[in-house]
Amino acid sequence: MTPAEKVVATRGNVKVRANFTPSSGKFSALLVDLIPPDGTAFMDLNLAFACTDPAGRVMIDLGQSFALTRITFQADNNDTYVIEFSQDGRQFGEAQLFAPVGLSGLRTRETPAGFNRQARYLRVGGSVGDATFAMGALEAYTTAGSVIRR
Repeated sequence: MTPAEKVVATRGNVKVRANFTPSSGKFSALLVDLIPPDGTAFMDLNLAFACTDPAGRVMIDLGQSFALTRITFQADNNDTYVIEFSQDGRQFGEAQLFAPVGLSGLRTRETPAGFNRQARYLRVGGSVGDATFAMGALEAYTTAGSVIRR
């Protein structure tokens, strides 16, 4: 996946690209105004999208590089998800894993205290789990506030 691939959703300066077609839902779920309540059904087509390919990834272009201090991410509860970080959209360095959590439906996860990454691009996808990786809202923050404008 490269920064030149097709844009599948936008919000302000933020662009989302993907290397797959969702099996359900729409990519714009990553950029919703509010994160839905935990437990929301992951098959809600307006609040999440699903991917059945473990290699499926979405790339989020934040429009410029930021010193990120927190990521809030909502996804299906019983899978491990990974977010990778890059300055140029081609070489991705350190990854942040989000482990499975209890109870069913979409569940919110956050980066640990002390999280700090410099990035313009975020590459997001499922890592380990069942046959369906469902992803919902994602928020990225700096010390000044939210990067993905809401």
